[in-house]
Amino acid sequence: MASIHRIMVIDTRAHLSDLVRAAMSMLGRRYAIYEVPSAESALDEVARVEFDLVVAAYTLDGTMNGLEFAKRAIRERAGVAIVIVAAENDPMIDADQLEELPIQFMHYPPGEKFVRALRVGLDGADVVEASEGIVEVDLGPIPTLDVDKARTILVNTMREVGAIGGLIADRTGRVVVDERTGYIDKSLIAGVLGPTFAHAPKIAPQIGGQGWSLKFYDGNRYDLFALSLGYHYFAAFLFDDNKSGVFGAMTRFGRLGADAIIKLLGDSAWTFEQPAPVPVPTSPTAPRPGSRPPK
Repeated sequence: MASIHRIMVIDTRAHLSDLVRAAMSMLGRRYAIYEVPSAESALDEVARVEFDLVVAAYTLDGTMNGLEFAKRAIRERAGVAIVIVAAENDPMIDADQLEELPIQFMHYPPGEKFVRALRVGLDGADVVEASEGIVEVDLGPIPTLDVDKARTILVNTMREVGAIGGLIADRTGRVVVDERTGYIDKSLIAGVLGPTFAHAPKIAPQIGGQGWSLKFYDGNRYDLFALSLGYHYFAAFLFDDNKSGVFGAMTRFGRLGADAIIKLLGDSAWTFEQPAPVPVPTSPTAPRPGSRPPK
């Protein structure tokens, strides 16, 4: 039986736990997540427990940031695998500042880069690089979506096509609108589908510009349709497997609904940019009193 990976997550906003669950399910790994409320508590746990992986936000509880936590965690337990994820409004970290720190760092939204980071942390970089790696796609920040208006459009479209559930998620797999999706694991569905839509900009030049895509999954109990909403979001609709005429309804009304949500995003639905890194001031960290040796 495959071992259960022990993963500690430190994030006051709780976004990373959902990302970890979706990514681990996508990888087909058995795992147990330990959510820790503060950086100091996390340091205690690192000293006490041997985790397979630690995933932390860059902005923590005010006592230290993610990089400062990583430095102290490595002193507590050398060799611990750490992934740090910065929020969209956190500053970019210059590569020179990370050269001597054996961690993986990325800005939110991490997308497929995050899935690969978990594999590297759990299996080792050599193993991942030797295997068929996941192609990383970085489209920069995700544009803001008017969630209330998007929800109204989603519900109306569900009614027109006869869907029993629906959701809107961004390309990293973060669900932003959820309507009656209790039948399925929405985090898993969004986590698997989101990165696949991130490849659309590569296809667009081959087909003459902005492309509209439809994905279909035929199950024994349910059918799932997913529609692109530009480059950064997608909508998914769930149907009873025995419902007929769904393809026609999705092609007509589903596309109209998708176009309406794309209109909310405006030009940002089809544009992307790479954020430029800016230096982050560093502050000295004192050794934590009363630290315990690794067991």
